[in-house]
Amino acid sequence: MGGYFIKNIITLDLNDDYVKLNFIRKYNRSIHIDKSVYRLFEEGSISYNNKSYLEKINNILKDELQNTNKSYKDIYFNLQNENVIVRNIKIPNIKKRKDIFGMIENEITQYIPIDIKNYVVKYNVLNSNDEDLDLQVILFPKIIIDTCMLVCKQLKLRAKALNINLNILQKIINLDIIKEFGQEAIFIEEKRNDFILNIAKNRTIQESYILQKNFQSYEFAKGLLNQNKDIFYYGERLELFNEILSDKYETKILSLKENIKVQSHIDEVYEENINYINSIGMII
Repeated sequence: MGGYFIKNIITLDLNDDYVKLNFIRKYNRSIHIDKSVYRLFEEGSISYNNKSYLEKINNILKDELQNTNKSYKDIYFNLQNENVIVRNIKIPNIKKRKDIFGMIENEITQYIPIDIKNYVVKYNVLNSNDEDLDLQVILFPKIIIDTCMLVCKQLKLRAKALNINLNILQKIINLDIIKEFGQEAIFIEEKRNDFILNIAKNRTIQESYILQKNFQSYEFAKGLLNQNKDIFYYGERLELFNEILSDKYETKILSLKENIKVQSHIDEVYEENINYINSIGMII
């Protein structure tokens, strides 16, 4: 390979009703997706809070690793569903980080009946002035983190990162590799039974919504779509696109600029863009 350093990487998308594995070779800015594995779970059979989920993930990974002739050690996890809480809040502008976390806890628990000790809390500063901080707060369940770490321990894998979809999208925006994206847009990621709306303003994800595929969610989505000029679309399916987007809105498939070269066992460029955005964003 002329001195290229090749890394073999696994990306794992975790969902309530399915998991998606990608086995990837990465060298410089070239990414080759060797294999994709999509496994469905029976509805209602899986929960992050029980051992069956861990066993399912373990068995899927173990089977696939045994059936490959390459060595994989690094794994990137991705998850964003109703268990991950994303909220925008406003607090007084204070300098001490520990005080910020205390104010986040007070603000969040006023409106959401949770024990915040069961979550890892992260925040992004969206706007600030001398008086106030506008924060985007992300609460990630510790039970999910523990599950990922147990999977790595049992299969002797290295956990490189645990991502949520909006952070992956923000990374891609920061790298300036999205075709035809300026400063503001709405991004729609379609999954099997739900979809994610991320609203970017001034090249920052300001709002993020996880919505079920039902009439109420579609009406809510339409209200947001009507306020945004640029709409980008990607994900696992085309149901949402066909039902409410294609005839009523000018929608762009989220495509990456040419400086990121992606190849796969599937030759269609459209298929690469629609399916692999999260995996690409995790590892570049």
